[in-house]
Amino acid sequence: MSDNTAILAGYTREIYADTDTATHHLFVKPGDYLDGSFRAYDADEGEFVLVAGWNVTIEDIAQH
Repeated sequence: MSDNTAILAGYTREIYADTDTATHHLFVKPGDYLDGSFRAYDADEGEFVLVAGWNVTIEDIAQH
């Protein structure tokens, strides 16, 4: 799957999710509640993942 496919599916909010060991480049749906479990598209791995929002620090990526 490509980033474009995820964006067309509504995953248009681009974020970084930081853990103690890694930073993940993700796409999520605008308005998704990110403090609980949420579905996201991992841009680096090219697949959908389930994220435990209470285990990560979320940072929005500035849109140009």
